Formats: sequence, C-alpha cells, structure tokens
Amino acid sequence: MKFAIAWGVLVALAAGGAAYGLAVHRKTLRAAEYLDKLNGLKREFLVASQGLPFVEEAMYSREVGSALAEYFSTLEELARVYPDSFDLERARRDVDAKVRAGSMDSVQKAQRDERIELTQRAFQTLRTGQYRPLYSAVDGAFRFDILSIERAEVGGQPRVKLSFAHWGAFGDIEYGSIEGQFQAPPAEAAEARAIPQLVAEDQGPSLQVSPERWLREFVPGVTLGFYDLPLLPASATELSLRFDLALTTSAGTKIPATLSFPKIPIDSSWKSGGDSDWHTQERFKTAKELQAAGAAQQSR
Repeated sequence: MKFAIAWGVLVALAAGGAAYGLAVHRKTLRAAEYLDKLNGLKREFLVASQGLPFVEEAMYSREVGSALAEYFSTLEELARVYPDSFDLERARRDVDAKVRAGSMDSVQKAQRDERIELTQRAFQTLRTGQYRPLYSAVDGAFRFDILSIERAEVGGQPRVKLSFAHWGAFGDIEYGSIEGQFQAPPAEAAEARAIPQLVAEDQGPSLQVSPERWLREFVPGVTLGFYDLPLLPASATELSLRFDLALTTSAGTKIPATLSFPKIPIDSSWKSGGDSDWHTQERFKTAKELQAAGAAQQSR
C-alpha cells in the first residue's frame, strides 16, 4: 500500500513538473513571438518613414502623424494579443533591482531615471497622437525637430531648456557648433549697436537619449534630448538658430548636416535681467543692417 502511495506521489510530481515545464516553454515561445512581431513592426515603420525628411514642412505634421498612428495601432494589437510581453515598466524595475543589489548608486539611479522619464513622456505623447514639433529643419535624410523651449532650473541656475527629436540618424552624431543670431528692435540712433550672439563650438546636448534602449516598444530611428542654453539678452526679440552636425556611417565616413531654423520669437521668461548678463560673442550691426533698421549713417 505504501509503495502504491509513494508511486502515486512520484507520478503526480512528475506530471506537475511536466505541466510546469510545458507552461514555461509556451511562455518562452510567446515572448519570442512577440519580439519577432515587434521587430517586424519596427522594420515596417523604418521603411514607411523613409520619406519623412523630404516632406515639405506644411505637410510634415500630417505625414508623421499618419505614420505614427499606423505604428501604434499595430502595437496596441500586439499588446492585446501578448499582454505578458507588452511591458512598459521593464527599465524601471531593472534599475530598482540593481539598486537593491547594491550594483547601482544614487547618482547612477538619478541619471537612469531621467532618461527613462524622458523616454516614457515622449512615448505617451507619440502614443496619443500629440506629436506637434514647434519647429523642424531638414538636411538630406536627417530631420531635427524642436519640441519645446522653456525656462528651467538646472543646478540651481535659470536656463533655457530646448528639447528636441532627431529622425533619420544612421550612425553616431558628432556635434559641431550652435550659432544663434538675435534680432533686436530697430536702432534709434545712428551709431552701431552691439548685438549679442550665441556661439558654441563642439557643443553637444545636455542630455541625449536613444529611447529604444529604455523602452523596446519605442518608435525606431529617433533620438531624444535637450540643450540647456543660457538666458537670452533682454533686448532681443527673435532668435535664428543653426546647428552644425555630422552623421557618421558604419565605415566611419562623416556626412555634414546643417540645420537652420526660422526666426523664433523670444518669450520674456527666456530672458536675463539685462544684456550685460550675456557672456558670449558680440558683434556690431553692419551698415546694411543699420540702413535696413532705418537708422541714418553718421558722417565720419
């Protein structure tokens, strides 16, 4: 009798182990299926979005909106079919686990959290169809969108935070220079007026993020980030920005890209208390600029 009971227990354990092993196997297969379908969706989006850099600005918002709507429609269907694999909090849990294990300190956690938060906010914006860049510039197949410009505190200092999205970078981005030309009210006197300029060489973003690293469901081919710029001169009314970059191919060839934006009206919250607070290069208005501003030329 005892032998029969023992044999029955062994059979039950074997059956339970087999059932558990089968369940794990099925879960693994479904996770692999999800990842395969997600990668296929990403490939389709990259093909469908190849033309976005060449779309006229007036049509850009509609075209990028349509491409994103199709991507997220299919992604939502994948989330419904594979709920166990559609996980938007994976990166946060990984950070928390590393902190608990002692392999990540508070500074590293803060850096990771900042990148994850930026990625998550952008993902939700794209997911809800609210992608509306303030300004957009194109050079070749590379597009640079300015998403927002606002005053922010950085390290206890007031700055102007400019957030961006890059589309179409096929390799590493080498940041060259940033140049900003300020427009001021017309000169009231004949003498030339000092016009501050924003000039920064080898100036990369304050933060640059590859969002797919922190959220594998993110739209492919996008780089997010922001610049922290100094407060702008009090007398300035408009800003014309230009970014000089270079894209690096897999073979190491550098392809220059120059992104020039139209005049950006300067909000009062972006300004410093006075022009004397500005510590970058200055130049004087040329005779042609003074004449265009309506100022008479002084005789010498």
